[in-house]
Amino acid sequence: MNTGKLYLVILFFSFFFTDAVAQLVSARESLRGLGGVSVLVEDISSVARSGGLSESQLETDTELTLRRNGVRVTQSPYPYLYVQVMAIRDKTVSGRDLGYSAVIAVSLREKAMLIREPFHTVTATIWSRTRLTTSSDSSGNRQRVRSELRDLVEEFSNDYLAMNPKQ
Repeated sequence: MNTGKLYLVILFFSFFFTDAVAQLVSARESLRGLGGVSVLVEDISSVARSGGLSESQLETDTELTLRRNGVRVTQSPYPYLYVQVMAIRDKTVSGRDLGYSAVIAVSLREKAMLIREPFHTVTATIWSRTRLTTSSDSSGNRQRVRSELRDLVEEFSNDYLAMNPKQ
């Protein structure tokens, strides 16, 4: 396994364990009372960009999925749905191309006050999900990343609507 793929696997599992711990506190319940969310897409890697992905496309995909599901999309700075796509090219030790791997992470971030310092606010992740996808070519990787992102945003939308039913 090359260093890049090992790094991606470690990164994926770090997201997984963080996600598992966060789920101990009811992430779904923490969505109650939200009036909507804005969307922020982290800068994507050159590998993801060369594979046909762009921040603007991922932002548009995310906003369309939210709107289609009845989640209000706002322009306010908080809370926001944070989208991360980390992609690498997979190669053997000898350099033979194996395709692409990508980690897709979606999290809801919001301002929060610390109990021990009530006047100190921080940005807290209150809901998150992560997926790993692989593909033998850049076109397949682009399609898989967009599909996995849609699935993650659907999952967020379902949790959001369960706690904020339409009147």
